[in-house]
Amino acid sequence: MTDHKYTPWDVRWALQKTQAEMATLVGMSESGYRKWENGVRGGSGSAQKCLQLLLEVDRLQVEAGKTAYWRKRYQAAAARLKKKKI
Repeated sequence: MTDHKYTPWDVRWALQKTQAEMATLVGMSESGYRKWENGVRGGSGSAQKCLQLLLEVDRLQVEAGKTAYWRKRYQAAAARLKKKKI
């Protein structure tokens, strides 16, 4: 993971979640999460770590999706070449 400190809003935006969904994911009440996102209060250390892990998991899923996409394209191209040779 990177040393960049992401805000709760950054992570929520990247994951395309609502405040209620993010509150559930990090184990907070919705009002507590909203206050944390708006800077009224801070999140607990475990909630902050949870945000970082959620963002990392999302990044890994995106990378895996890209890999699967290119694998499918390669397989389709290989199949087309094989057909042409026959």
